[in-house]
Amino acid sequence: MGRTWINYEMRQEIEERIRQGQTVLEIAYKMKLSQSAMYAEIKRGMTAGGDYSADQAQATYEANIKRRGNRTQRKEQPA
Repeated sequence: MGRTWINYEMRQEIEERIRQGQTVLEIAYKMKLSQSAMYAEIKRGMTAGGDYSADQAQATYEANIKRRGNRTQRKEQPA
C-alpha cells in the first residue's frame, strides 16, 4: 500500500466503524489502509476518555502541520 493521507471524511468513517464494533484490522482492510496507519490514526484521535474522535484526530493533524509546516508544499532550494 502506498502512502495515503487520511482526510476528515475518512476520520468520520473510522469513528463510525469503531462505534459499530469493527476491529482495527477490519477497518484498515475495508478502507485500504495499512494496519500501522490505522493504529497511528487511532492514537492521533484518542480522547482522554479512551475513545476515538474524528474531530480530535483532525485537530491534532492540523496542529502538527502548523508546527512543522506542510512538507508537500515545500520546494527545494537550488544549490
